[in-house]
Amino acid sequence: MHTTQIPLSNMNHHLKTLALPFFISLCLLGCKQTNTSPNTTKEFIVEIPEASYPLPVVDYIENNGHPEKKRSIDDNPIVYILRGINDIWKGTNDTYQSKSSANGPALSDYESGNLIIDSVVWKHNIQYVVNTTHNRTDNEAILAYLDEKRAKYYSVIDGFGPLTEAYVKNSGAYVDLPLITTQQILEDVHYQSECNDDAIFAGDENSPLGSVVRLTRLFRSKCSSTSGPKYLYSTPRPWRMNDVGEVIFTGTTYNKKKQCASYSCIDYKGNENFKIFDEYESNVVIVPGLVCSRKNHKHIYDDNAPQPEDLYTNTTENRRTDNGYPSGHTNAGMLSALAYAYAFPERFSEMVYRGSQLGEDRIVAGMHSPVDVIGGKTMALAIACAALNKEDVASEAEKAVQDMYLFFQKKADSANMSLYDFAHQTIENPKGYINGEYINTKVFNNNYYDDIATVKKTYRERLTYGFPQDLSKANQPPMVPKGAEIILKSRFPYLTNNQRRQILYTTEIPAGYKISDKTNGWGRIDLLMASCGYGAFIGDVNIRMDASQGRFNACDTWSNNIGGNGRLIKTGSGKLILSGNNNYSGGTIIKGGTLKTTNSKALGTGQVLIENGKLEVSKSLNINGNLSITDGNVIIHIGDNITSIVSEQEVQINNSTLTIDFENYNIPQSGKQVAMIKGKKLSGSFSYIVANGCTLHCKTVDNTIYVIVD
Repeated sequence: MHTTQIPLSNMNHHLKTLALPFFISLCLLGCKQTNTSPNTTKEFIVEIPEASYPLPVVDYIENNGHPEKKRSIDDNPIVYILRGINDIWKGTNDTYQSKSSANGPALSDYESGNLIIDSVVWKHNIQYVVNTTHNRTDNEAILAYLDEKRAKYYSVIDGFGPLTEAYVKNSGAYVDLPLITTQQILEDVHYQSECNDDAIFAGDENSPLGSVVRLTRLFRSKCSSTSGPKYLYSTPRPWRMNDVGEVIFTGTTYNKKKQCASYSCIDYKGNENFKIFDEYESNVVIVPGLVCSRKNHKHIYDDNAPQPEDLYTNTTENRRTDNGYPSGHTNAGMLSALAYAYAFPERFSEMVYRGSQLGEDRIVAGMHSPVDVIGGKTMALAIACAALNKEDVASEAEKAVQDMYLFFQKKADSANMSLYDFAHQTIENPKGYINGEYINTKVFNNNYYDDIATVKKTYRERLTYGFPQDLSKANQPPMVPKGAEIILKSRFPYLTNNQRRQILYTTEIPAGYKISDKTNGWGRIDLLMASCGYGAFIGDVNIRMDASQGRFNACDTWSNNIGGNGRLIKTGSGKLILSGNNNYSGGTIIKGGTLKTTNSKALGTGQVLIENGKLEVSKSLNINGNLSITDGNVIIHIGDNITSIVSEQEVQINNSTLTIDFENYNIPQSGKQVAMIKGKKLSGSFSYIVANGCTLHCKTVDNTIYVIVD
């Protein structure tokens, strides 16, 4: 039996990667800059896209919970932003989409002729499911099973990584599934599963972390249901489709001769129940333990009595009441994950990815296709932002953020660790999904989602699942919907709302994908990349960090590769770390606090000015422009290799300090000189030299500053 532990993604599938450098070039198109100071600064203003009713989503989200308006594409903003599916698969006619039914479409409500509008995209969609379900590992199948059967509130809690079990214990969240064998999941197509599908499994609002429990429930309010768009668009689940996405119905499991249901499903107690399921031409392989969880015919009719032609009969499809787009499980899982991510931003990236993984697991299970999952994630993000834009929810959210901080900071202090490090500590030998012959139904401490480079790449791929792109539309500028920036507030507390919008703008996927182009921008937001900082500087980016406020105000890392023609201005007392391979060209000004670099190209291609601030370097740094240091401090860490700063232009130094930290590097012998800073031209010198473990002095030779051990 294959027991691979890490469920980051189905790595057998090679999806098209969206290149960030190409995207950044698109960001610079159509830029609007607004003067915010009469003298120097120009800030790029990310405007709210023009929209008419039923948009913006944040203004009309209540319509998704309205008994009548939720069923109309003309009134429901969620239905409206998901309408791109009509350009790929058009299941129902325009009349029905303006007023759909709670029972799903009748025969007269379907479009006539071929329902497949874009055969290339639709075939790609189903082939991804076929390939995934034929190549999944045992652990992937088990996680897909758990992500279906556990409450979504509970299932994504393991996105907290090393803090998972502590969160469960102190929130009251729980799972209540019976003992399940691996054989029942991986082999038994007649196993009838139990299901936890209730808000009670989220936990106790009176627990130490009850405010977080309450926030997850607020996110998943009556306005979060997928029933409106599901019944309106009426797309098939993948197990109802053949290899090109056609629906070829072959009958049901109803036994006409005996006039009874014939498919046996047996629960964990041994009770047997016979069901009627629809059957189709399909190569999708459902996880065996979930076969009995498909939508069955709820009613078995008397063959000798009239049957309701407006719904379904014993021998006709029940598909009208079982639709794929958007995925409800994905929506619920992503909403829960977004609530947890907001409440504990130290694991924002990992938790966002965990929500995405639950969506992927719907494909692994054979229950949904990529378009369904994309739709579920898109509406979840819109709903979460709409919730946070409500004053009462925003207040609850801030309490959840504070309570999580106080609770886990205390534990971090006891471990003599920073909160971030405590939330990312290594777990040796995690429990895993398999325990002997049984599966482990409980979430557990792990590091499954902690490889940020991998999860960032995979998450971006899953925004399009490699669908063909219309390159003629690729140069359309990014679009950030009204109110979307609120989701980043806890992650970037030191930024303004417009700066958070800039991050969303500069990290979006490009246009040209039918499934996301009509979402008013919601489907183009790459929230995981956004959680790693800017993708480009467009105009001046003036960052003020107040270290006294703690958490990300005191220290934060931007790990994206940052492009653009703008300038970074760092002020305040906090520390900002740039770790990307950056090529922004507007230059860098450090006026307060610390700017640390961990990449040789971290400061882009422009000049660098240090004015009363600190530049901290832990890897040799290349500066294309001038380097000017006035009343500043340059801190150079020397580890396994000698670290230096090289400027391609002039270096000017005035009344500043050079600090050398040898860390684990052996201090050179007395008299040994080490090159620290080099420029094409050099003027001035450091007024003070500071080092740990020794005393140093400087000398300048051929435009290079050397430090010499006394």
